[in-house]
Amino acid sequence: DVFFSGSVRKGCFAICLINQFKDRFFARGPLSLSVEMRMPDPTLLAVFVFYLAFCDASGLVDNPLLGEALQYLDGESWVVSNGTITTEAFVPGDLITDLQRGGLIGDPLFEANFRNAVWDQSNWTYTLTFDLDAAVAAGPTVYLVFDGVKMAADVVLNGAALGGLADQFLRYSFDVTRIARPTGNVLAVTFPTSADPRNNEGRFMPCTGGWDWAPKSSTTTTMWGTLTFSKGIWKSVYLAATASLTIDHIVPLVYYNGSYPTAPLTDTTHGGFTVAVRVHVTAAAAVSGKMSVVGEWGTAAGTSGTFPAGSSNVTVVLDAQQVKLWWPAGLGAQALYAINVSFTPDGSSQATLVDSRRLGFRVFTLVTGNDTDPSSLAGQDGSDTFTMRFKVNGADVWSRGGNMIPMEEFEGRVDAQALRIL
Repeated sequence: DVFFSGSVRKGCFAICLINQFKDRFFARGPLSLSVEMRMPDPTLLAVFVFYLAFCDASGLVDNPLLGEALQYLDGESWVVSNGTITTEAFVPGDLITDLQRGGLIGDPLFEANFRNAVWDQSNWTYTLTFDLDAAVAAGPTVYLVFDGVKMAADVVLNGAALGGLADQFLRYSFDVTRIARPTGNVLAVTFPTSADPRNNEGRFMPCTGGWDWAPKSSTTTTMWGTLTFSKGIWKSVYLAATASLTIDHIVPLVYYNGSYPTAPLTDTTHGGFTVAVRVHVTAAAAVSGKMSVVGEWGTAAGTSGTFPAGSSNVTVVLDAQQVKLWWPAGLGAQALYAINVSFTPDGSSQATLVDSRRLGFRVFTLVTGNDTDPSSLAGQDGSDTFTMRFKVNGADVWSRGGNMIPMEEFEGRVDAQALRIL
């Protein structure tokens, strides 16, 4: 048994965490859980914290910017240094976890260690030396891609400044065709202190420096006094090579064609869907070709044209009538369908780019009134006599919980499988 003191909300959060990790780390059997208003057993809690601190974030990989060849730069070959201290670094990850793993600081969540701002008293630089894979080196155009970097940072490749990063939630890509070389490339990503003015307007996780469930750090931005804590390359870094264009994002926008459901729908009674598949691309130079989209449910469409140099997008519309509905766990099956996207350049021997995404078809509504007669709700505000509720495919859903908070304050301690389970 593991006992937690504090509010029920914090206790439930801790249970949620341990439930995801107990089978992975406690091999001697299931871990029973209780919540009582008393102090935790220090031995058990210490064991839990030790195992949680070194989870594996490497499985958290986004759908990449797609070229004809990809080379990931993730892994353990990075180093991080402030000019005085140097230690091994992991990407994806974060600086504080790297310093702890290297034995340079204690657990930042133990007692008052989180108030020690050694990680924010100087600039820290992540460095990687690498060679190009043959397939990437053969690409006429090569992009260096960062799927996610937290806090302001500057990127330099082989001594050439590529640019600055300031948004944790954006993907950044740089054309490095004339900078990358077959061997001996040196990539450096430097993080300044929280006082760097770019952090005032940059975007990062709001609970980074503390919340009611997390300790409040001692470092802040200069303009707004926003609390800061972790920083680092929290998602993948890779090279993408192409002879035509790259497929950056595939965004399926799904619209329900039927009337508002007042009773649960079935696979044979729903009104069908329209899927507008928006494909975002980047081309080093204008390129002509055909963009084709095929839905696994049996419909296909395409469009031919010229994509200009730079970033652009095109939308291909598919009809989806004979599809199975997606249901939340416990209410039915989670039917998923692949959307396969391909681009074939005109009049050349260049390879066809092929990418895919999966989606489920459902009708989701947020109801705050009596919706037995949908026409009575048009243009109206919700009613205070009806509680807010969710409906999926016309069926009421009992929402078990809300206000999801991150499983960890440190990106390098997040576990991919635990997130998938959650």
